[in-house]
Amino acid sequence: MTKRQPQPASTPTVLVVGQTPPPTHGQAVMIELLLKSQMQRVRLRHVRMTFSDGIEEVGRFRLAKLGRLLGLVLRIVYARFAYGATALYYPPAGPNRTPLYRDMVVLIATRWLFRRTVFHMQASGVSELYPRLNAVERWLFRRAYGRPDLVIRLSEATAPDDVCFHAKRVAFIANATPDLAFRTDPQTPRCGPLRLLYVGNVCESKGAPLLIDAVAELAQRGVAVELRIVGAFMPAGLEGVLRSAIASAGLGDRVTLCGPKYGADKLDELIRADVFCFPTHYESEAFPCVLVEAMSFGLPVVATRWRGVPSIVDEGQTGLLCPTHDPAAIADAIERLAGSPELRSQMGAAGREKYERCYTVDRYHRRMEEALAGVCEPAAPRGAHAAGPVLAAGGDSNMELAR
Repeated sequence: MTKRQPQPASTPTVLVVGQTPPPTHGQAVMIELLLKSQMQRVRLRHVRMTFSDGIEEVGRFRLAKLGRLLGLVLRIVYARFAYGATALYYPPAGPNRTPLYRDMVVLIATRWLFRRTVFHMQASGVSELYPRLNAVERWLFRRAYGRPDLVIRLSEATAPDDVCFHAKRVAFIANATPDLAFRTDPQTPRCGPLRLLYVGNVCESKGAPLLIDAVAELAQRGVAVELRIVGAFMPAGLEGVLRSAIASAGLGDRVTLCGPKYGADKLDELIRADVFCFPTHYESEAFPCVLVEAMSFGLPVVATRWRGVPSIVDEGQTGLLCPTHDPAAIADAIERLAGSPELRSQMGAAGREKYERCYTVDRYHRRMEEALAGVCEPAAPRGAHAAGPVLAAGGDSNMELAR
């Protein structure tokens, strides 16, 4: 392991405000990954959000969160001066009023203390709320989010929140996932039912109920599949609803609700699967890293044309994309893959290649350092060469995506 070089005292400090696991969800995982980077041009310091004790509390209002909100503001103010932070890094809410109001309080109370502000859109679509706000809420929205120095979007396919914010600059930087694949070669075709896998928080808008409907459709067509659904239920009562639906459709031998799995247990599910399915229409979806993780294991993907998903899954190359809310289309895509082991192998290999090219942790850390340093470091003198553009992961090298 390369020894980390000490940073000069003049290295600018970025205060990272955000949730880290637990609970485990995409934004928390990515902030944890960012904090593990060994950047030389900027120094990262962290103030942890602690609003949600469990995944079922994410985005929901509780009176106890008001005290935590005040505590968060005070900790940000303290950290600003204790660390000498000059830039604030903050992941804005998705299109949900409760976290929107939280953001308004935190950002209006603290943002003025920092010379620079960076918004990282790990959730997508908060700008879609703006037309539905009243005059006072719109004024608060502009005060909280207006004119950030940099907005980092995860792909061009995500909601253009930077336009509503009137961001000074925008960069497109794809998320990443560690390479934990024990199997990197395409699978050897085998006999038996096609093994489908869903991994993620199990909620209606992430598409788990649609997958069950698709499996029921496939059963009527005589296509042999087995579906394993891995993840925590949101809300907890959804588990009973899904079990009743599975029993009513006679799918007890075809669909298994596994609950949440982590570490080696989760990796074992990915190793054993034939196809990864994720038919999301989640309102805050930006860039589901579970798709990247599945591709790192050489799995073909069946997903939906929603938010940043089409920037990850290349239609017909690394997987198949379906309309949202369409279990028949999902069944069609799965049936196509079930009938062609060769196609599954080709798509799995292409997905693995794209992962290695676009979604490694080293690449992510390098691009994040370039983006943050570009905001924090003094402007180059006239005639000096500016830092190069941030390019979309896997995109055309001639396409400038930082402006």
